[in-house]
Amino acid sequence: GNPDVNDPCLSVSQGIPVIFHRPTIQLSPDAAICQNECYDVLFDFEGVAPFILEYNLSGPGIPGTTFTYFDIYGDTTISICPADYGFTSGNLEINVVGFEDAVCTGDSGLFPSTFIQVVPSAVATLQPTLCSGRQIVVNGTIYNEANPTGSETFVGGSYLGCDSTVNISLSFYPPAVLDLNETLCPGSSLTVNGTVYNESNPTGTEILQNASANGCDSTINISLTFNSVVTGDLAPTLCPGGSVTVNGITYDDTNPSGSQTFPGGSYLGCDSTLNISLSFYPPAIFNLNEMLCTGGSLTVNGTLYDEANPSGTAVLPNASWHGCDSIVNVNLSFASEVVQNLNTTLCPGGAVTVNGTVYDAANPSGSETFPNGSYLGCDSIVNVNLLFYPPAIFNLGQTLCTGGAVTVNGTVYNEANPSGTEVLPNASYNGCDSTVNISLVFNSQVVYDLNQTLCPGGSVTVNGTIYDQTTPNGSETFPGGSYLGCDSTVNVNLSFYPAAVFNLAQSFCTGGSVTVNGTVYDANNPTGTEVLAGASVNGCDSTVNISLTFTQAVVTNINSVLCSGDFLVVNGQVYDESNPNGTETFPGGSYLGCDSMVNVSLAFYPPAVFDLVETLCANESITVNGTVYDTANPSGTEVFQNANGCDSTVNVSLSFLPVASFLLNDQLCTGGSITVNGTAYNEANPSGMEVLPNAAANGCDSTVIVDLTFGDEVVVNFNPVLCPGESIFINGTLYFAGNTSGSETFPDASYLGCDSTVNITLSFYPEAVFYLDTILLPGQSILVNGTVYGQNNLGGTEVIQGGSSSGCDSVVFVTVTVEGLTTAEIVSLSPTCRRGNDGFISIENLTGGLAPYTIALNGTNSMQVDSNDFPVVYNGLEIGFYTITIVDATNKVTTQDVFLPEPPPLNIDLGPDQTIQLGQSTSLNAMTDFSVLQYQWSPTDYLDCTDCESTQVVRPGDDVTYTLTVTSGQGCTATAQVSIFVEKTYTVFAPNAFSPNNDGINDEFTLFSGAQATVVKTFLIFDRWGNNVYEIYNMPLNDLEFGWDGRFKGKPLDPAVFVWLAEVEFVDGHVEMFEGGVTLVR
Repeated sequence: GNPDVNDPCLSVSQGIPVIFHRPTIQLSPDAAICQNECYDVLFDFEGVAPFILEYNLSGPGIPGTTFTYFDIYGDTTISICPADYGFTSGNLEINVVGFEDAVCTGDSGLFPSTFIQVVPSAVATLQPTLCSGRQIVVNGTIYNEANPTGSETFVGGSYLGCDSTVNISLSFYPPAVLDLNETLCPGSSLTVNGTVYNESNPTGTEILQNASANGCDSTINISLTFNSVVTGDLAPTLCPGGSVTVNGITYDDTNPSGSQTFPGGSYLGCDSTLNISLSFYPPAIFNLNEMLCTGGSLTVNGTLYDEANPSGTAVLPNASWHGCDSIVNVNLSFASEVVQNLNTTLCPGGAVTVNGTVYDAANPSGSETFPNGSYLGCDSIVNVNLLFYPPAIFNLGQTLCTGGAVTVNGTVYNEANPSGTEVLPNASYNGCDSTVNISLVFNSQVVYDLNQTLCPGGSVTVNGTIYDQTTPNGSETFPGGSYLGCDSTVNVNLSFYPAAVFNLAQSFCTGGSVTVNGTVYDANNPTGTEVLAGASVNGCDSTVNISLTFTQAVVTNINSVLCSGDFLVVNGQVYDESNPNGTETFPGGSYLGCDSMVNVSLAFYPPAVFDLVETLCANESITVNGTVYDTANPSGTEVFQNANGCDSTVNVSLSFLPVASFLLNDQLCTGGSITVNGTAYNEANPSGMEVLPNAAANGCDSTVIVDLTFGDEVVVNFNPVLCPGESIFINGTLYFAGNTSGSETFPDASYLGCDSTVNITLSFYPEAVFYLDTILLPGQSILVNGTVYGQNNLGGTEVIQGGSSSGCDSVVFVTVTVEGLTTAEIVSLSPTCRRGNDGFISIENLTGGLAPYTIALNGTNSMQVDSNDFPVVYNGLEIGFYTITIVDATNKVTTQDVFLPEPPPLNIDLGPDQTIQLGQSTSLNAMTDFSVLQYQWSPTDYLDCTDCESTQVVRPGDDVTYTLTVTSGQGCTATAQVSIFVEKTYTVFAPNAFSPNNDGINDEFTLFSGAQATVVKTFLIFDRWGNNVYEIYNMPLNDLEFGWDGRFKGKPLDPAVFVWLAEVEFVDGHVEMFEGGVTLVR
């Protein structure tokens, strides 16, 4: 505030300074409370009482509410109860918006704020299904069938010590009861739950603990009846060695009699007894003794007898008079054959013929048989084995001079006939032919080319002949001169270097000279010729022709305009504003080395000075002439080069607005993160500082100091054992035999509000299958699992819930045969798809009864068939129960029920609904438990693929719910839905300063945004007087090519603050107006 200088109470001597301090205020730190709790906020005042306080409460879902307190005389505590404002979850901000004491008003830029984090109550639902008679205890309360529902509160049981509530709702499985009515054979028994049931204990009740499919107890009521025994006799006569196997026991001549019991062998399925007594026929035997030639053989009863197998016994099946086997004992002897060996060595190409076969190098060995050639009339054998002498070959390879020759075997070989082959009969040491291969080569005379370059006037002598410029070419022959003794020839070809002549024509200053080859050339001797021996590049003489000229001195005028204070030094003499004119002489200064003269005449520009006074934000700076001016360097002087090349002086004087800062010290879950100003803070980056451009009340940057802590996530291993065919949904994911393991994350599910992770591993109990096959008399029946089986129901499948030892279902396949009735062999197939009608029932064959038969399905579609008319097929059937009625020729009626069950369902999982920001894209992925033929997404808006398993949703502008229709490989269809929610935030970013100095940094001013914005429909920039200095329409964002470069009408503008206005369109078609200011800095 301002003091009243006329106040008589203000008695201060003149010259004594009076200082007035603004009042200050501090708040309690940020805090976290439970949903229905209150928080006492301490307002700590510094200043002169009484105080006036004004603060605002704001948070998600509630508008800002302002409270004002007057006449406060000290620190004050105010209890804030978020529930009073309907606020149950999130951050509630307490922000001081006005404060003053008895003298002054507080600085609005320093008003504090604090946050209250309201933690919602933790509520869980417990909905188990229990077995009848079971109970659970929750928080000390017993819940059972008499008290199945309720609610329990755990005081201080959740995060931050808040209460947590558990709502209990129990349900109970019905009891599992099975009636087991069986007819057994005498002496049989059945063990149920460890108790033996037999003829002395035929009935009872057993309770199987935890045996039902739901893990509850199963009750079995047992009632048994018993049949009688059947007996028979077996007394056949067998062949010697014969035997018969009865019930796995072999009866023969060593064990001819006995008694066997066949368990279940009677028509009633009971044991039958068979008495065995065997007798045997005498054996039939014949001896075969015979002599054969070597190699001879004899076949008896399909067996070959020869020298390798001369004896044995052959059994001729059923060959005796009584139909038994006959035995032949075979014993053979053999006369030896005559063998001769033919071993000889032949010349190459020789051959010999034995028994009509040619033996040579291609067929050097073998054996020949001469039938009946021996004295005994047996065959004789000649073994042939030929060897061959190696060929005698000599290679005659020789080099001759041109015109030479050699004679071999009377043939002349020369250049016209240089190669060939000669055969010399019987010339080798073993009397075979010798072969000579002739290959001659001929050397022509040696020729040498003498190519040489000589200096003018040079010569060379070859074979006594002189070669020079008058005779540069020729050829010389040297008889027998080569290393082989052939003639050699030298071809001479000379060339000559051109004469080396250099003309020295040079200008000198008057009095100059040059010395060439010891001769001085000057104004008195300006021309001449000199010969330099061996001085050319090729070692020949060089000739220099000298011709000199002489010139006078050079004069130059300097007429320049310099900047004020500049000077020019010429020949050591300083020329400036006090000495602008003069003449200087430079001895030898011209390009020819002659003297040069410079006449100087200077003029000077006036000086340029500019003052730069600005108020900036605390973190802002201005770069002037490469020097950064900020809070550490607020003032100074810079010198620039102006348009005429002289210095301009800029006097810089800056002032700065105060800093705005905020502390963010939240606790997050492990893996959590928070984004501040585009920077992600997480466990790897828990702390830092962010500057929010233009976010303070004065338009300056706000500083956010981030300091995060993290709580651990909860990990649980879930390893259940399921029954065959069972599945379980966890967090929207289907786990079954085709997908037995995985990991699911439950966001915010732990007591700290962090994610919980469940690692799932499924295993499955083996299937429990039992086959019950029995034979009944007409009118009899059995009861299995509550189902009656008899002549009206000959077979079926019973599922006994929880009947296996693992508590899973047991499957019993029941097959009943009724004596004297017709039984159908039936094959059935359910429809491919649910609600389909392509199922069928096929009657493959009928047994029993008397043809022809009349067959009907559900009392209709009757037809008469004979025994060879099968199969009979009923097509186009839906799921459900069907009755097959069969009437045979004696009018006996048999019915059989057939059930076509529903095919398994088609499951699709598209994951949970998703929430994204406007302008973002996301993906949709389908997971199925069946083979897929086709995918079809609808609607098709924003999708990059409408018939793929996975598709991209590209920058949706609005919320959309997608339906996926999937067609299986069998043509069945299933559908699923998932929703995409779009959160719309309309923001753009504009820099608050730019410097168009062509340094490649901040040279243009434009607007920036994320993917949510598409185009700037209108972009206008005005100077401080309202003049439109720049405009553009339909400008892309984030592209400096379309930004303003600080020019107006092609000319650069001076540094100043400009106002901008933008009309921005976003991806959803929404248009938003934005405005702001920007500082042009040069």
